[in-house]
Amino acid sequence: MEQWLHRKKQKGKEKVSIFWKIFAIFVAFIAVILSLLWVFQIGMLNTFYRSIKIHDIENSLKDISDNIDSDKLSTVLKNVANDKQICITLCTQDGSVIYAIDVLPNCIIHELSSYRLARAYELTVQNGGTFVERTMFNERKSQFFLGETDDPNQIESVIYTKIATTKSGENILILLNTSISPVVSTVQTLKVQLLWITVIMIVLAVIMALLLAKNLSSPIVKINKSAKVLAQGKYDVDFEASGYREIAELANTLNYAAKELSKVESLQRELIANISHDLRTPLTMITGYAEVMRDIPNENTPENVQIIIDEAKRLTTLVNDVLDISKLQSGTI
Repeated sequence: MEQWLHRKKQKGKEKVSIFWKIFAIFVAFIAVILSLLWVFQIGMLNTFYRSIKIHDIENSLKDISDNIDSDKLSTVLKNVANDKQICITLCTQDGSVIYAIDVLPNCIIHELSSYRLARAYELTVQNGGTFVERTMFNERKSQFFLGETDDPNQIESVIYTKIATTKSGENILILLNTSISPVVSTVQTLKVQLLWITVIMIVLAVIMALLLAKNLSSPIVKINKSAKVLAQGKYDVDFEASGYREIAELANTLNYAAKELSKVESLQRELIANISHDLRTPLTMITGYAEVMRDIPNENTPENVQIIIDEAKRLTTLVNDVLDISKLQSGTI
């Protein structure tokens, strides 16, 4: 009963083989990579796209404001408009347009009257020198509206305004307008692509994981089989030094251990043979002299008794030597 419980306990402690562990780790790694692709390419694509567009318009507003008195202002405005696809209008406090660049088909700021531009100037002043307004534009219906819908045709239009002061003290209103197009169609395309990529990657991951796990575990399995043979006392077993460097080093170490164990086994057999021979001599002497003293009259002499005592001491010395060897091997002394 106790042996059965011990085997049951040992069986419960058995761990997963290295083959399946490597396989599971590799497959899990591929699963994490694919999950990240789905999250960033599908779930967060619109967020990243919108964040980049807002960042571009904020940087463009700063560049224009910094170059408001520069001779290169016209070049800066053209570069910003063409590179970032941003409409630009510069006007005075009363709404008079100083400079305008229209690069978008549905630009809002170029449709504003002088009154609306002057009103935008007042709103910017009231908000501390900068102002942001977001509206939604339905491309199919060609109309603007507030709020968001699930219509894939809606486009978010963002207007940024800032007041810049020239060296002469004149205040200039900078209006930037950009459109953030919906990425629904892009997301659908990416979903189809990622779906195929996911299927292909899963198949390749399973195949590669099986090959990798087999390649790593095969030398270890061979070494394990050879180690079981060594445990049976067959010291001529050979551990194949193949595979990776660590496995080769392990195989070489086990080969060295098998060689040394073979030497120890030979020495033990020789020691036992010598001890048996050395023990047989005093035992034979003791037995022979005791029988002589028993069977032959007048042989119970002090000399014969002394021989028996001497041989018994010799036997005791040999036994003590064997005990000392046992203590040395056990580490007691």
